[in-house]
Amino acid sequence: MKPALLAISIAVSLFAFSMPSRGDLTSLPLAGPIAGDATVAPSGRGIAVSFGATSQWPNVCWKAPAGSAWNWSPYGALVFSLANPTRNDVEFCVRVDDSAAANGIVHCATGKGVIKAGKAQRFYFALSAHLSAQETGMRWAPPSNAPAEGVNLHGAGTIDPSHIVAFQIFRARPTVPASLVVESLSLTTESLTPSIVGLVDRYGQYTRADWLLPYRAA
Repeated sequence: MKPALLAISIAVSLFAFSMPSRGDLTSLPLAGPIAGDATVAPSGRGIAVSFGATSQWPNVCWKAPAGSAWNWSPYGALVFSLANPTRNDVEFCVRVDDSAAANGIVHCATGKGVIKAGKAQRFYFALSAHLSAQETGMRWAPPSNAPAEGVNLHGAGTIDPSHIVAFQIFRARPTVPASLVVESLSLTTESLTPSIVGLVDRYGQYTRADWLLPYRAA
């Protein structure tokens, strides 16, 4: 094979690279994202994304084939591993859409995170409803269940996991460009959404922590 063709073949293989399924993780392909004010290139660890700073929402977006949707209802969270090859911490956001009508407010769930300079990290984003103050009547919802490893991104918005049309990693109103490496994308059956069932006992006391001298029934 000619050197030029060999180089192209290697690049395509790297671009399509996705970690195999393991445990309760089901891998998603890295290849084929649509970039907005960003550039995407093969990397030995996945795909390298360079986010610009000329738009409000530079992003890389993976979309379901036209006219179709993914059924993610058997899964609890979207999982993605990122690496930050730069000397600066990078803030980022993730958004999952259940309709082409999603606009950042409706038909989507959005979360925010940060990855430290020079670090690699796995992040989890729950697919089931993110509890809001209006829905629970509480100023803050109870803590989400912690993943076995990695960081759980808290989010807002409600989506239908059985009808996912797109998901994206983006930056919000950046003032400077930034770079990240997306090492893997996957889904997990692990549930991370907090439950409010049994949150208080019959005396109105919080049941998921203990403290000095709580009231106990005789």
